[in-house]
Amino acid sequence: MVTGTSLTGSCVGNIAPIERLGFLGICISDGPTAVNRYDLVSVFPAGMTTAASWDRDLMYQRGFYLGAEFKAKGSHVGLGPVAGPLGRHPLGGRNWEGFSPDPYLTGIAMIFTVNGMQDAGVQSCSKHFIGNEQETQRTNTLLADGTNVEAISSNIDDRTLHELYLWPFADAVKAGTASVMCAYNRVNETYSCENSELLSRLLKTELGFEGYVMSDFFATHSGIKSINAGLDMDMPGSLDANSVETGESYFGKNITQAVNNGSVSMERLDDMVRRIMTPYYLLRQNKGYPTVDPSAYSVLATTYDMPLPIEPPARDVRGNHSTFIRILGAAGTVLLKNDNGTLPLQGSLNIGVFGNDATNPTDGLTWPNPETQTGFEFGTLDIGGFDRLSFEADWNSTLVVNNVAARCPNTVVVMHSAGVNSMPWATNPNVTAILAAHLPGEQSGNSIVDILWGSVNPSGKLPYSIPANEADYDIPVVNLTNASNPNAWQSNFTEGLMIDYRHFDSLNITPLYEFGYGLSYTTFDISSTLNITHLPSSSNLSSLPDPSSPTAPGGNVDLFEPLLIASTKVANTGKVAGAAVVQLYVSLPPDSTPAGTPVKVLRGFEKVMLQPGEIKEVDFQLTRRDVSFWDVQVQQWRIPTGNIIFTVGFSSRDLKKTEIAKLL
Repeated sequence: MVTGTSLTGSCVGNIAPIERLGFLGICISDGPTAVNRYDLVSVFPAGMTTAASWDRDLMYQRGFYLGAEFKAKGSHVGLGPVAGPLGRHPLGGRNWEGFSPDPYLTGIAMIFTVNGMQDAGVQSCSKHFIGNEQETQRTNTLLADGTNVEAISSNIDDRTLHELYLWPFADAVKAGTASVMCAYNRVNETYSCENSELLSRLLKTELGFEGYVMSDFFATHSGIKSINAGLDMDMPGSLDANSVETGESYFGKNITQAVNNGSVSMERLDDMVRRIMTPYYLLRQNKGYPTVDPSAYSVLATTYDMPLPIEPPARDVRGNHSTFIRILGAAGTVLLKNDNGTLPLQGSLNIGVFGNDATNPTDGLTWPNPETQTGFEFGTLDIGGFDRLSFEADWNSTLVVNNVAARCPNTVVVMHSAGVNSMPWATNPNVTAILAAHLPGEQSGNSIVDILWGSVNPSGKLPYSIPANEADYDIPVVNLTNASNPNAWQSNFTEGLMIDYRHFDSLNITPLYEFGYGLSYTTFDISSTLNITHLPSSSNLSSLPDPSSPTAPGGNVDLFEPLLIASTKVANTGKVAGAAVVQLYVSLPPDSTPAGTPVKVLRGFEKVMLQPGEIKEVDFQLTRRDVSFWDVQVQQWRIPTGNIIFTVGFSSRDLKKTEIAKLL
């Protein structure tokens, strides 16, 4: 029940059936953009694309449709969504899989994705907990001489951990995520999956997590230590890739021995089983759940060079999801530049298409072989293979743009990328329009055409910042090639809270395109003052949450009590209908907060559809957590004394109205 097995089942991860109890087992499948290792499934836009939509409804629908495909394939658990990596490194290889380096935006995306997946009947597994911010040496490696070089250690201080990396996981827990996956890496020199500070104290006690902790695959490094630290399920169950067939495990029969000799209590084992089985029954997965699509084994067998059985055709679970994927792909496309109204394209045009997307794909697979760093040369990028080595987009992108722009005074650049890119050609006068199309999924071409020809008015906003110069924002990925010291791989998060726009604000650096930025084919304005209304719960307020208040999933219930409502109005001042993304930022008083407090942080956003000339009111609800900082001395969220500044606008640098309020 607590140990995965690769000897039965055709899923990526399998909990074996128990026939005498009528339990049919648990099927676990990857991943965050598609039901991985299956045929006849949809490829959804990446998390980063979803965040770029800034649209709660689309976040939920993506989770629901993705969950529906997991269920239809017979998978009980979908390995997603992703809040780790958050996106500390602009060149991080999995940033696309998550949502945004802003914890508030990522937290909202986690909530709506978890709700969508689980409303579809599938258990979500929020991952990778925690500090999994680079792919390089993400797990341990064995040198030729037998030396075990430990995985990268993310060394994170307490405040940074709470205010950045733990924040979106708290939202996922509050949303009711069935499971949390612990990461490969170490945190403060202890492996995540045997780190009692992370799993037992922070996740299960402070955040009140009631589900189960699953290891990333082969991320378990011990049995008794991991179990007593809070790990509930070992995946895939074997020690490493070499022991898949033998079934050797840190858990398995070792648990029986540990319980018998008192190293693991029966109460702890019961807790593990209870945590695993509660979501199974809560989501009624014991009642008529679809069987596992047997064709899954064929895909796995091909991957691992196993004997290929004769299986029935794959079960087609795609439905009409392509329609939604096309909508989200367009919604997550950000218009960065549009000089002289180049877009939308109109009338009879002579158009040339250049670059890697200009031809049909020459290979149908997505696994990046043999070029592991960049993937296949032709076709649209759909996922990201590793940590990137350069800010420049792959395949001589700068040369391509410069060559085309030198011959065409009306060049439109469409970018597909797994993260932040340098754009030295952005100011070229012949480059008249730029679209950041991110990783839009299987309907890539259609969603881009919808934007280019104006059937969809672009409303995407950057979920990250783009620097004008690489040196302006470069937290390098740790890469100690040929390191032989077992403990050499250390990543010190010395920047603290200052990642992405917080970094640019703290050093007063102007980015090329800031967090939250994105153009439209129409124009918007904030048409009224910003009003702050104190709710009854804000009267006689203490600086700290009531310690006698109960802890529910997400943390102390006081943290999520609404204290304020910020209100304004937004108007469409242009000639076509469009959606504005109104953003609210909070600046805590510097004289009553510790050093290292950001200039401002995102604490609200609303996407509002407006007809030409239409005006709508926008309200933002702020909780205690939204206006607090983590006090490391008292180990609580504290509301500071003094003036709190609230600003509203259309990006982190395009702020229109300001208001000041005090809570203490």
